Amino acid sequence: VLQLMPSLSKMKLLRQWAGLCDMTPDFGPIIGPTPVEGFYVDVGWGTYGFKAGPVAGETVAEMVATGTPPELIEPF
Repeated sequence: VLQLMPSLSKMKLLRQWAGLCDMTPDFGPIIGPTPVEGFYVDVGWGTYGFKAGPVAGETVAEMVATGTPPELIEPF
């Protein structure tokens, strides 16, 4: 890379980040109970999960408390 862009050799690295983003093929999250009793998932948001966290948390909490999916996700 430095052979192609020698000016990069003068740059200082301040920080770096690496991680996994769980995504479904259609970019839609998977929310709901699993075959394991009492185990619910809220996964597959990709990079949208940070913004959707509050409503997803409320949705899962309602599902756990009532045992039925909330109206928001019932069609799915």
